[in-house]
Amino acid sequence: MAPAFPGLTLGMLWVRLAVIDIWHNLRCRIRVDCVPKSSGICECRAS
Repeated sequence: MAPAFPGLTLGMLWVRLAVIDIWHNLRCRIRVDCVPKSSGICECRAS
């Protein structure tokens, strides 16, 4: 039986969300004064 949404499974969706989260954390860490928070928000100190 074919999936309702071809090419998109829960596993693929989970992996995509994980990659987005990792990318956000890396991008946040590039800025020295910023720290990634669990809610996906980049918290930066006022400069």
